[in-house]
Amino acid sequence: ALAATGIRSIRYAKELGPETRPADVAIRHITANDLDETAAEHIRRNLQHNGVPSELVEVSCDDANRHMYLRRAKGPGGQP
Repeated sequence: ALAATGIRSIRYAKELGPETRPADVAIRHITANDLDETAAEHIRRNLQHNGVPSELVEVSCDDANRHMYLRRAKGPGGQP
């Protein structure tokens, strides 16, 4: 959906990320998406300001439906 300032992504990263939990239960990847490029820039700045590693949070500026469709999980044989 729309991440706006990225505060929820930052909170998830800080509370559920690999630095706070065992590897088998920690969040491995977060996507913070917003359709507005200015919002995406704010997210990047806030991640840096809060010390969240860029490897953990991917910042995307895209339509949420398109973003999720392009990254949908693949089933057996590579089929959605």
